[in-house]
Amino acid sequence: MFVCAFAGSMASAQWLVYSYKASIHRLDNQISTVKYSADEFDLKANTEAILDSYTTAKDSLNGYLLVPLCIGCSEDGADSSQGFDGSILYVTRKGDKTDGVWKFGAEVDAALFNKGVGLRPEGDEREAFPTSLKKLTQADMGMYYAFEGADLSIDTKYGEVPYGFLGIGSATGEIEQTGFGKAKSLSETTVDFCQGTTTIECMVITSIEGELIGWVVQTGVCTEVPMWDVCALTTTPNGTLHGDWSLKLNEKLSTQVNNSNDVDSLMVDKLGKYLVGESSSAD
Repeated sequence: MFVCAFAGSMASAQWLVYSYKASIHRLDNQISTVKYSADEFDLKANTEAILDSYTTAKDSLNGYLLVPLCIGCSEDGADSSQGFDGSILYVTRKGDKTDGVWKFGAEVDAALFNKGVGLRPEGDEREAFPTSLKKLTQADMGMYYAFEGADLSIDTKYGEVPYGFLGIGSATGEIEQTGFGKAKSLSETTVDFCQGTTTIECMVITSIEGELIGWVVQTGVCTEVPMWDVCALTTTPNGTLHGDWSLKLNEKLSTQVNNSNDVDSLMVDKLGKYLVGESSSAD
């Protein structure tokens, strides 16, 4: 169903905007003065050092996913209004000490389906198209984005420390999300994007809920990450992520974004204080 191609610059693009929420369970770097024994066989703590250590934490992510619109819709509604290439995610994390808005290029794919809707058989005038458009009310979606931020830093009582999207020492990583949701037809008068008469309708996804997983490379403050392989007790830099996420179509904000000449500034005003940076795939 998603056969339209997106074209144009950020300033001239047309978008569907989704409110994005996620909860995420991750590693949490704790910088502290660690007391320990100089002799590994001696339990008496007779020396100390400022070191990284880890516990786990839960975060809330909040933001908006911008999905490119097609230039137009076919008269019979057979084309979706959504072309996912070039999707952009603006997101903030509760408790993020940078107070910034992160911008990521998001890879998105999705499909429509429903019980009782099949492919039109061979020889039919609309061969391989759905037997009913109005009944295509269920959807699935996958979304992936990668992040980096090892060049950021914040002041602590231990001095300047490296800071990334998921806290101290979270240099790079990726998040993969999948879920199911709902879809419906939207007319030109609803979102003001289809070309032609107001009777033209396009299929759009309206909501998605699902789960997420991922990983993050931890650099830590002392460069040696305090995580060990269970057998060899050799250090490993990767930490796992898991949680859940949701999307909901925001028609009001879609109109605001499509009437804006500076989408970055609009998103920052909605979410935070300044734009931290952006991945090259979002340009």
